[in-house]
Amino acid sequence: MFSDTALLLRNYWRIDRRGDTRQSRWVQLITYAILAVIGVLLSLAAGFGAGELISNPAFPVKIRLGTLPGVLLTLVLVGTVVVGVNQAIRALYLTNDMELLFSAPVSTEAVMTAKLLSRLPGTVIITLILTIPALIAFGISTGLGPAFYIAGTIALLLAPLFGLSAGALLAMLIVRVLPAQRVSEYLGAASIMLGVLVAIAFQLPRLLRSDEGI
Repeated sequence: MFSDTALLLRNYWRIDRRGDTRQSRWVQLITYAILAVIGVLLSLAAGFGAGELISNPAFPVKIRLGTLPGVLLTLVLVGTVVVGVNQAIRALYLTNDMELLFSAPVSTEAVMTAKLLSRLPGTVIITLILTIPALIAFGISTGLGPAFYIAGTIALLLAPLFGLSAGALLAMLIVRVLPAQRVSEYLGAASIMLGVLVAIAFQLPRLLRSDEGI
């Protein structure tokens, strides 16, 4: 099973690279680099802002030190579950290659595993870019020790795998009630709403600080 899964994953990633050849490789690298820098800067700003908010003794609302990291991890888990459901719906129910793959000389478990794991590296990279800088900035601004960074990094690394696993189970249950295409449309709207909530959460420390100054 493992050899079949590795073979299918290599083929999927090779197909994805060929699909990206419509744009210049340099254009893709520059675009990804700009997006990564923007994500890192926003994450750092959110982490430092949250740390300064908690460390400020004049702030009227007392927030425990572990509250904001818990909120961040909760948002990451919810986001990865939504992404996992969307990926499972698209990979298992909205593609035309399932019959061909099932007729190939590979195990059914390998086909299902490869279909679900083919998008995992991208999800992990995006998750780390958007969360690790905030984790580091929060730890520096609050003076936390190495255990915080180790535990936080492990939790963030496991979050995409948890979201994919939970999302696949939820997708199999949801498609028994609603059509797969309709579920995909609903998930697109849910992703937009989740992005708005995350943006509001990033701006919350700045808004509360400005209210404090008034």
